[in-house]
Amino acid sequence: LQFVSQSTDTPRFVGIVRDITERKKIEKELIKAARLDRLTGLPNRALFNDRLKLYIERTQQVPGYKFALMFLDFDRFKIVNDSLGHEVGDALLKEIASRLTGNLCTTESISTLADGTTVSRLGGDEFVVIVDNIDGPETACLTAHRLILALGEQYQLGSHEVRSTASIGIVCSHSGYLSPEKMIRDADTAMYEAKARGKGCYVVFDDTMREIAQQRQQTENDLRTAISADQLQLAWQPIISLETGILHGVEALVRWNHPTRGVLLPREFLEIAEESRL
Repeated sequence: LQFVSQSTDTPRFVGIVRDITERKKIEKELIKAARLDRLTGLPNRALFNDRLKLYIERTQQVPGYKFALMFLDFDRFKIVNDSLGHEVGDALLKEIASRLTGNLCTTESISTLADGTTVSRLGGDEFVVIVDNIDGPETACLTAHRLILALGEQYQLGSHEVRSTASIGIVCSHSGYLSPEKMIRDADTAMYEAKARGKGCYVVFDDTMREIAQQRQQTENDLRTAISADQLQLAWQPIISLETGILHGVEALVRWNHPTRGVLLPREFLEIAEESRL
């Protein structure tokens, strides 16, 4: 807008007006695309990490403030994807997102500064929930129990009926958590413990789980070199008839001559070998 100098007493201006409605619409869509998961419409990993960082900072600044982080993984999702196809798998993820938001008072804002419960999809069938302003672990456990019941009900996906339970790991905030990565790591560890306890349940993280997870990781790393280092051997256990005393055969049992831990029995490493496809 520019003033036009004239000899008359009436002020006059020359201006240019441009309609930027479409540009603002595109900008808004781009912001959403950068902050929301394209499939489910939930906050994506980037927005979730930004919010989690602010929640952690709040625990340092506000006395008595607590929140809980839940890590959810669905126990039969891969089977659904492999047997019914990715379209049905995507439909299941959308339905899971709907049930999560329907059972939690979530914020719809895409601002990092938004308060309240946040539900996010990290990728695949992994979801995370921040439960804001809790009294203690009991509040988080009640919420997790409610989610397990809701998520375990049957899903009607077109002509397919699907059931998929959720395993949930819970970690509660404390002054020792200074970064989102460590809190997510511990919630993930608790989730795997829930799977190990039979799936379709929740587990609250404690420090012993981290030690077990680190030991399992070290065992897996050592197992990768065990074969080339000729550390695995067979022990032959005889099978003898108690009636006749005659040898009927032998059972082959694997033993791992670990260089620092001594002889390891199958229960100490076979499950890890199966999970890691070693």
